Amino acid sequence: TVFCAKEASVPIKCYSPELMVQGVYSVEELDTLLDEERVLLEALEQCKQSNDLMTNEMNEMDLLQTMEKLEHSNEKQNILIQSELKKDDQMELLVERLEKMKHLEEELQILRERQQVSVVSIVHTITSTFPTLHALCIGPGLGRHPLVFSAAEKVIRKAIESNLTLVLDADALFMLSLKEYRSLLGEVRGYDRCVLTPNLMEMRRLDEAT
Repeated sequence: TVFCAKEASVPIKCYSPELMVQGVYSVEELDTLLDEERVLLEALEQCKQSNDLMTNEMNEMDLLQTMEKLEHSNEKQNILIQSELKKDDQMELLVERLEKMKHLEEELQILRERQQVSVVSIVHTITSTFPTLHALCIGPGLGRHPLVFSAAEKVIRKAIESNLTLVLDADALFMLSLKEYRSLLGEVRGYDRCVLTPNLMEMRRLDEAT
């Protein structure tokens, strides 16, 4: 059975009608999830930068007010009153922005839970076939989508737990060379039923990742 993106299932099936092909995820849907995450992260960063600037301005105003209090001229008292009013407005705006940040963080948490639901669905679909498999090859045509990598990592770990023979090639080897998958690389290298098939460049990346 060839597990792949739904968008690729028909073209792959066209190579041979005898091939068993199963689309287990939609690239378009996964891309949408990542795009939504990017938008939320950018909005959060903008809020944080604005809040930092406002906090710095308020700190400078506090210093000015302290200096003003040391002198008691009527003119300086008027400036102090105006500064207090401005500070109240800034504090209200800061509270609004903090509430917006909290809302964005909640939306981001919900979105990441949706991402995990998609990943878990991919993993379940593939691992449920393990009892019928003699070996599993991961990598050719895998692509480098972050959520697909997340699913592939979990599938590999489940395969090791199931004592299933593994062949890792192409993009699966690229995934293993990434910093966030270093621990998985160590597990794979210690698993005697796994075969890695790197070319020269892939071998260099894996060696550098060790």
